[in-house]
Amino acid sequence: MVKRKIYALILMFALAFAFFASAAETERPVIRVGFAQGLEMNIEQNTLNPTLHYLQQRLPQYDFVLRAYA
Repeated sequence: MVKRKIYALILMFALAFAFFASAAETERPVIRVGFAQGLEMNIEQNTLNPTLHYLQQRLPQYDFVLRAYA
């Protein structure tokens, strides 16, 4: 009886590990784009956001993240 519970617990952990490992493989790679904030007025709105939008349309297999640095 105790052995059966131990085997069930091991099986449950193995299945959970397999599920999370397969989920990690299906995630898209992330490309991070950083820029120096304050160099130009409205650079994010006028240049960076349209550029990231274009890249996301052309490269849907990647996730793009925009980050401002002070």
